[in-house]
Amino acid sequence: MLAYVSGVPIVKVNHIGGDFENIGPLNVSSDEEVLRVTKSYYQSSSALNLLRALAKSPTSMMDWTDPISTVDGETHKDLIGRVEDALRFVQAAGLNVFNEDFREPEFYVSHELFLLPYEEALTRSVDGQWYGSSTHMYWMTRGSQELDEAHIEYLRGVENPVSIRVDTETSEASLVEIIKTLNPSNEPGKVVLTCSFGSSKIWGKLPKMIRAVGHRLML
Repeated sequence: MLAYVSGVPIVKVNHIGGDFENIGPLNVSSDEEVLRVTKSYYQSSSALNLLRALAKSPTSMMDWTDPISTVDGETHKDLIGRVEDALRFVQAAGLNVFNEDFREPEFYVSHELFLLPYEEALTRSVDGQWYGSSTHMYWMTRGSQELDEAHIEYLRGVENPVSIRVDTETSEASLVEIIKTLNPSNEPGKVVLTCSFGSSKIWGKLPKMIRAVGHRLML
């Protein structure tokens, strides 16, 4: 739907199957913590396996509008109708909407870097480079953005892209230092900014932030 509205390819990064590790009391025994985190891992795996099954299912793109209609059909009724009309036109023009290119959406997952022992246990080395295998992209809130935080030290050592959440309390100077630390070689796409300003404050804050980070802002 976003691709239809914007007319450009959309990279879909979903906040799915990762934050189970954040749930639950912290004042538990070590054994209880191990069981809780293990359960979180299997719950996350189940969520991702379900998405893979849907993406590889023998349905066409025409069928992907049905779940949207079920969840919030009235809100998006007009847009869903236009997407379906476009797909019918493509099919009438001779292109096969049952083709794999149409029915296999590519998706990525992301979650907050929260519980370091959990992430460290799922860190793997591939061809001499380290990757966090629990997610495609990590994101970090303002509470874990201090340069001396262990979270930043971990993110410096892995190749995963990182999303930094910025808001009205984020200073341009501190953001520049974080980006320099996480992406010293200025690799395109390594750092993404997730903006949380609100519609009334975004124009007063975002342009200054973009000017501050300059060429280091890749996405």
